[in-house]
Amino acid sequence: MQYLKVRKELAEQAKRKLVRESLLDKHAAIEHSDSYVLFPMQDISRATIKKLFGRGADVIERAGKETSKKNPNYRESLRDILTNGEYEEMVKGYDLLGNIAIIDVPESLMKKEKRIARVIMQIHSHVKTVVAKEGAVSGKFRTRKFRIVAGEKNYIAMYKENGCTFRFDVRKTFFSNRLGHERMRIVNLSKKKEDVAVLFGGIGPFTIEIAKANPKASVVNVELNPYAHKLALENIKLNKVKNATAVKKDVKAFAKGKHKNFDRIIVPMPTTSLEYLDSIRSIAKKRALVHLYVFAHLDEGLNLIKKRLSDHAKDSGYKIKIVNTRIARPYSAKGAEFVVDYELRR
Repeated sequence: MQYLKVRKELAEQAKRKLVRESLLDKHAAIEHSDSYVLFPMQDISRATIKKLFGRGADVIERAGKETSKKNPNYRESLRDILTNGEYEEMVKGYDLLGNIAIIDVPESLMKKEKRIARVIMQIHSHVKTVVAKEGAVSGKFRTRKFRIVAGEKNYIAMYKENGCTFRFDVRKTFFSNRLGHERMRIVNLSKKKEDVAVLFGGIGPFTIEIAKANPKASVVNVELNPYAHKLALENIKLNKVKNATAVKKDVKAFAKGKHKNFDRIIVPMPTTSLEYLDSIRSIAKKRALVHLYVFAHLDEGLNLIKKRLSDHAKDSGYKIKIVNTRIARPYSAKGAEFVVDYELRR
């Protein structure tokens, strides 16, 4: 049997991702050791595992232990309610945000969306509401419309990730649970006494997780969306972190204002992050680490990002050293959200 092997501190997020992608084999038992957790999986290629989990996980083969409880499987349950053609058309994954599940249903299957929603609620007893996407992420604050398909009439998610809790309205701010593994990666890279800026920080997931893991660090969340800023303040209090602050400001205005400079700068705005290289440079200490998130084509996208960074550094009189590049999450058949970690020296 095939198992996903992950370190214990990454197990919660890995399990969530396996469930969301319908890859967890619920007919076999999850196994534990002192340092690792082994999740039984449906058969899957190592290339797909690398794309989903990066370097933080490994695939091993071993004899599995049957579990006595036969939980329903999402894919198998869909087979019971959809024809073969409908099954191929339906987006198989869904997003779990604590008490809320998000589905993406083709127009041709809207008559069956309530039944699809009930399948999810049967599998996940903690899900009280299922909502469906209506249109793409759009606008200045990258929000999306949703409609309630089943369950309670509620859009407020209570979502737990990496030991932190986040409360937010899914309609009023952008939030991706698919970056949970990436947020933990940055937490693990962060140092005890760093000054950290999270630009376009939203409701505060990067900010709060870093601050909670490093109580002697100082972390600031910069966000212009008034609702997201308000929720960042509330989530800072909810998680009882004393070393995080939230600033309601445009990133370029923040960069021009009076502030300390930063050891680490995180820019989770993949649509426009490359437009803020001047701002990043101006708030960096003489030596700083930057984590830049960018949407790009899978083939040549990464090379174009590197060239853009190199050209900007040369034109602006500073030096960069690229430390790491990886896919933070697949975005489409031909594109992905890349993250480039680079050291900036002024």
